[in-house]
Amino acid sequence: MENKLFQPIKLKNIVLKNRFIMSATNDNLAEKNGYISQQQIDRMIALAEGEVALITLGSVSVDATGRTHPDLLSLHDDHALPGLEKLVNAVHQHGGKIAVQLTHLGVWAAGLQNSLGKQALAPSLLLENNYYHSRPYFSAGQYHAMSGSEIEHVITAFGQAAKRAQQVGFDMVQIDAARDSLLSQFLSPHTNKREDQWGGSLQGRCKIHFDVINAIKSEVGNSFPLSIKLGMQDGFVDGLMFSEGKELAIKLAQNGDLDGLEVSQGLQGHNWDETVLKININTQQDEGYFHAWTQTIKNDTKNVAIIMNGGLRSYTYMEEIIKNNVADLISLCRPLIKQPALIKMWKEKSSSRSECTSCNNCILALMQGLPFDCYLDKVFLN
Repeated sequence: MENKLFQPIKLKNIVLKNRFIMSATNDNLAEKNGYISQQQIDRMIALAEGEVALITLGSVSVDATGRTHPDLLSLHDDHALPGLEKLVNAVHQHGGKIAVQLTHLGVWAAGLQNSLGKQALAPSLLLENNYYHSRPYFSAGQYHAMSGSEIEHVITAFGQAAKRAQQVGFDMVQIDAARDSLLSQFLSPHTNKREDQWGGSLQGRCKIHFDVINAIKSEVGNSFPLSIKLGMQDGFVDGLMFSEGKELAIKLAQNGDLDGLEVSQGLQGHNWDETVLKININTQQDEGYFHAWTQTIKNDTKNVAIIMNGGLRSYTYMEEIIKNNVADLISLCRPLIKQPALIKMWKEKSSSRSECTSCNNCILALMQGLPFDCYLDKVFLN
């Protein structure tokens, strides 16, 4: 019997040839003003040739207010569409499917927005010496609590960006509602102190999630695949708790508009152990740090493909995950940066462990403005 890792799975009108996804990430490889580069196209081609079933183009901004860098990929207007269409066609020609992750980074856009004489957007204006000011690698800038009209504008922008993605041929759209995204900022009681319809209880704090889904579906229709990357719990005390993350995941699955749900972490803390990028994963025992969350969500949801990520490195472990119905799909990032042909190697019966050691030099390089690549033998200040 064929290994379930290499059995196809259908999501709406697309069929993925196996269970491996390239997880979304920013790569610092875009050209000036957010045009797709040949380097990005070449990387995606290599992943498609390497038998990755679904490649996710990550951190694509839906609105100018949510960009952290002027060269960040964007779908807030039509300027980059020809290059994105070229990318999509290249992936399809090499046998892959491609999704785009739509995001707004809220308060983390302060650096760029302030340089343009504007303030960044956030759910709430927090007191001094708060979570935003204490995060490493972030210089707290000027931001303000979003007005109702600003929230509605961002919601609409998600829908319009999804429509552009559909027009150029992307196979799926993923909503970024994990890590440092604006949607995570709304979901966390630590950063959302609003007293209106978008704050307070879980129902208020997750209203924007459902509004974004509705905006996207109204633009792309019901047959276009849609997934979400959801932060289930914040990485620090006094933030979002898993009980609320689980409740939201179940509501999203029951809503019937999603085809995939990728289990992830919400707002991140100060050190690697408080982030989605845990360091030094050297043994199988260190892998799968979202295993318990994923299993719980899988047990309590139906009619939506559950996607597991979180330090997965061993073929045999991933085989068990799919075989034991812990998840439907496996999402990898750092291992595929190290070895773009990893999935093809596994398909050809080699079950060796990924060479990625999670040293996180690739992440430190990104923070210094370098391209996202494997820097295993480099030394960065940490």
